[in-house]
Amino acid sequence: NAQARTTVQHTGSKGSIVTDSRQVRLATGIFPVISLLNHSCSPNTSVSFISTVATIRASQRIGKGQEILHCYGPHKSRMGVAERQQKLRSQYFFDCTCPACQTEAHRMAAGPRWKAFCCNSCRAPMQGDGVLRCGNRSCAESVVSRDHLVSRLQDLQQQVGVAQKLLRDGELERAVQLLSGCQRDAESFLWAEHAMVGEIADGLARACAALG
Repeated sequence: NAQARTTVQHTGSKGSIVTDSRQVRLATGIFPVISLLNHSCSPNTSVSFISTVATIRASQRIGKGQEILHCYGPHKSRMGVAERQQKLRSQYFFDCTCPACQTEAHRMAAGPRWKAFCCNSCRAPMQGDGVLRCGNRSCAESVVSRDHLVSRLQDLQQQVGVAQKLLRDGELERAVQLLSGCQRDAESFLWAEHAMVGEIADGLARACAALG
């Protein structure tokens, strides 16, 4: 199992207060000891690199006799269980049965948590396909169509795009005002771990940091 050596690359003009960043691959290397570790989508270790030296550190408490686990790439914080399983099958030829995959398999009705809609009344995730219902059986919230919520999400994405342009142009106060409105809107129909909720929070944090 080869290991990807990556770094964080910052983008944006040098004169801009706000910059973006992304992870890029520098090289791929073979580390015999790391290659002995089995995969978990929620591993108990992390790997860091200094030049050509790889260091494995515990990311949580590891008990005596507990297996040391490493993530081969598909991590539960970045992908849903179906996408992780597909990638692991195609590249490593096995079906993952780690606790994260087993737990998420039971939640498939609600979809990936970073794409899920939530109930406007009780904040529980909405479930279903074309017609969504609150996953909380004790909630009396009426059903809502997925198309309606998708349309709201698309409108929200457009507003966030406008706010991000304001950030890049240095119009920080206008960006904060617009993103604050987007945040209130998102909280009314998006699950707390939805990717758009995180994107809005990130934009607000960058704008507020730049404003001081």
